[in-house]
Amino acid sequence: MEFSYRINEAQYAKAWRLSRKGMLFGSVRKIALFVVFSLVCLVLLWSTIQHLSGPTPVADDSTASVQQSTTFSFATNLAPFAVLAVVWAFILLGPRRQLRSRYRKDPVMQGVLTVEITPDRLRTENTVGTSGQTGWDIYDFWREDAKNKLIVLVMKSQNYFVLNLADLPEPQQNEVRMLLGQVLPQK
Repeated sequence: MEFSYRINEAQYAKAWRLSRKGMLFGSVRKIALFVVFSLVCLVLLWSTIQHLSGPTPVADDSTASVQQSTTFSFATNLAPFAVLAVVWAFILLGPRRQLRSRYRKDPVMQGVLTVEITPDRLRTENTVGTSGQTGWDIYDFWREDAKNKLIVLVMKSQNYFVLNLADLPEPQQNEVRMLLGQVLPQK
């Protein structure tokens, strides 16, 4: 069976998440980062509260000196929270930005992909000028996002290849699923 399709940025991101779905390492790492980050926030919050509830420094008669001391104290107390907010934003938005950049820099994703699926091999070609052919032995499993009509073929190296079935009629989508079911396990 042969068909052609494009992959847009949203589909690329969805396929990436789909390929990583259920991977224990990613989940454990995210939970560990969250716990460590939360503990650091709590320790900083506790130390800031302790610092603020302590005795107020005595200032001399100069009002400028008192005002500078208060401003410096406020900036010192606020700085850890600002740093934590930046770190938290980086943790949340960093992977998305990297994924977007990877999609935009990959010329293969900008063209139309043509795929031929047979029980023996997967042959790919695109309008950018790349082509390839692989046997099914390099793939570990396939996973589908039925809502978005995306199939991800996950390789043993944890790389993946995306099939977009959105433009295919339902009988051809079922034929692709049947072919893949014959050669790879679905997870």
